[in-house]
Amino acid sequence: MAPRTHPPGTGTFGMNVNQRELKAHVEFESNTYYAAFSAELEASATPMWALISHLKSPEMLGKTKDVLAACLEALQNWFTAINFSVGDEINPYQVSFHIPLHRCYASFLGQAVRQQGAQIDTLLPPDDTLKLMMMHPIQAQ
Repeated sequence: MAPRTHPPGTGTFGMNVNQRELKAHVEFESNTYYAAFSAELEASATPMWALISHLKSPEMLGKTKDVLAACLEALQNWFTAINFSVGDEINPYQVSFHIPLHRCYASFLGQAVRQQGAQIDTLLPPDDTLKLMMMHPIQAQ
């Protein structure tokens, strides 16, 4: 049996939550922000793009679907762990830009559709899960 793997970014997901500054301009980002950004880049984004670069042909679609399934499972486990469901209120004053599981899922989904001939409607999760996946990135706008 193959060892269980986790999608890139699982360990950095939701780290370094920032408080929204409403009264003054932030002159510079903290060292913690830069460290979190660098850690996410090295631990999740770089390996993700390296893997995507090899998944170009329709014959590799099964591998892409495996990554999508792993991302979706990790996201669903995270939603369960934080007791998050559709209709929950999100704190409008806190945000984390470290959402590598969302990025990973979206990137592999795009690769499957653009490069591997997949139909998007066959790859999307159920509507409730899709809504949960959209709530945090929309908050960052």
